[in-house]
Amino acid sequence: MNYYFSHDYHARHDKKIVAATMKYGLEIVGAYWCLIECLYEEEGYLKLDEYERISYELRTSNDLIKYLIFDSLLFENDGVKFWSNTVLKRLEMRREKSEKARNSIEHRWKKGCNTNVLQSNDIRNTLKQKENKENTTSSVEERELIDIPPDDKIERNLAALNRRLLQYKASPSEIQEIYELSNFGQIGNPIWELVATVENSKGQIKMPVKFICSRLKA
Repeated sequence: MNYYFSHDYHARHDKKIVAATMKYGLEIVGAYWCLIECLYEEEGYLKLDEYERISYELRTSNDLIKYLIFDSLLFENDGVKFWSNTVLKRLEMRREKSEKARNSIEHRWKKGCNTNVLQSNDIRNTLKQKENKENTTSSVEERELIDIPPDDKIERNLAALNRRLLQYKASPSEIQEIYELSNFGQIGNPIWELVATVENSKGQIKMPVKFICSRLKA
C-alpha cells in the first residue's frame, strides 16, 4: 500500500529549519524530509547510532545528519532513539482513524446492514439500476462481470469509488478495469488523486473514465 503524510506548506519558514538552512543550505532541508519519511516507515522511531547508515543512504555528510538529529532541535531523543513529536501525533491519528473505520464496519455487520466494502450484492444491484443512455442494449449478464474485493483487511472505500464511476457513466468493463487497477478503491491508491483531479477540473476533463484508466496504467 502507498502511504503519504501531511506536509505543511509553510514548513520552510519554521525558525529551526531556517537556522539549519543558513548553516547547510537546501541540502539539509531535503535530508530533513528524508528523515521524516524514514520515521514514518519505522513507526516513529530511529536509533541514534544509525546516523552513519542514514548519512550513507542519503549520500550526505555525517556532520549534517548529526546536526539535524542532535543540534537542530527538530527532533527529540532519549539517548537511544530519536523521533519527531509531529510524526508521532499523526501516526496516532492514522491509527485512530483506521480503528474507527474497522469498528464501523464491524458494527454494521453485527446490525445486519449490507455494506459494499465487502459484499457484492450492493455493487451489482446499483449497476443493474444504472441507466445507460448511450447504449440501451447493454445486458444484465455483462454487468454481472463486476468482481468483488477480497477479504484481506486492506482499507478500501469501494462505495465512494462506485458512486464516482457511475457518475462518470463508466461501462461495466471500464468499472471492472478500474476496480482491478485501484485494488478495489484501496485507500492510498492513486485512484483517489485522479478522482480529485477530475472533480477539480470542473468539467475540463471531458472523458474522465479514459483519463483515469490511462493514468492508472502509466
